[in-house]
Amino acid sequence: MMLFFNQNAGYTIGIDLGVNYAFGILTDLKGNVIEQDEVVITDTDEEIVFAQLKDLTQRLIDKTPACRYGIVGIGIGVPGMINNDGLILFAPNLDWHNVHLKQYMEKYFNVPITIENEAKAGAHGEKIYGAGRSSSNLIYVSLGIGIGSGIIIEDKLYKGTSGISGEIGHFSIESNGRKCRCGNKGCWELYSSELALLEKTAPLFPNEENVNLSFLY
Repeated sequence: MMLFFNQNAGYTIGIDLGVNYAFGILTDLKGNVIEQDEVVITDTDEEIVFAQLKDLTQRLIDKTPACRYGIVGIGIGVPGMINNDGLILFAPNLDWHNVHLKQYMEKYFNVPITIENEAKAGAHGEKIYGAGRSSSNLIYVSLGIGIGSGIIIEDKLYKGTSGISGEIGHFSIESNGRKCRCGNKGCWELYSSELALLEKTAPLFPNEENVNLSFLY
């Protein structure tokens, strides 16, 4: 019997949560992007961000084409340490501690919700759809406001015992360096991240509250 995979039988939603934005996509079951939307985050208070994520998700759901199964899952990448149960243990650049985003989203959307570190999600995506498709082992480095990484070993995402492997942005590169929000000193992302670049270039733009880094991309 010949079978045909109906990629339009259902849809999924993926959201990339940054420090100052949230970008969402609606995809079919093969990962093709159908719709996209974005919100600007100006206040990282968790209740405010949660409400913005809920509204962003609902807008994408409202754009879902008619299909048999509707939305079958939602995945959210977060710039922080996530344990194996989806609890956001610590997101230093958002100033979040033990945040239950998964439970919040499950209250409003009756589908499986996956919360993952954004760099690990990126590594998984590159392995399935991108530059890592032909590699069984790879390291994906995410360089933005902070620095993170995702590790693929023998075709599988490596998360470590507690689920927080790959936090290279908080490796100390200067033993008596600057104090980081994570509590450590001399963390790599204090010197090499997008935020570090903004801080270095701020004196060149004394009249600008926010320097646009779009020229880098």
